[in-house]
Amino acid sequence: MIFYQILWGVLAILTVVVEALTAQLVAVWFLPGAIISLILALCGAPVWAQFTVFAIATVATAILFTKVFKKHIKPKITMSGADALIGEQAVVTLPINNLAAQGQVKVRGQVWSARSEDPELTIDENAIVTVVGIEGVKLICKL
Repeated sequence: MIFYQILWGVLAILTVVVEALTAQLVAVWFLPGAIISLILALCGAPVWAQFTVFAIATVATAILFTKVFKKHIKPKITMSGADALIGEQAVVTLPINNLAAQGQVKVRGQVWSARSEDPELTIDENAIVTVVGIEGVKLICKL
């Protein structure tokens, strides 16, 4: 019976070590089962009971953690580069006229070529626009 006490103890320690060495939850599911099974082994419970409790506790922990942490582990999509400019306010530095293929805006201290979202609309200099998209190296803007 001492073999199983050592087995559960080593498994619990390995689980903690693996979790400490990784940045993700990869082994935490096994810890409650290993600890409960270790206690059962110390109390002299039969081996089949130790393994059954280990399996049930591991599955229950995985389900519980998944449900609880799923809300908190949503990946945050962070726009980067030019995509981060979408939704920003910009100042028109050269009137935007799609028909004449001209226009510039200044956003976050950078000057960009710009076009109007509405191809018929001309936007005057110093107007405040919102960046709604990017096509190539041109910002698509709207009033």
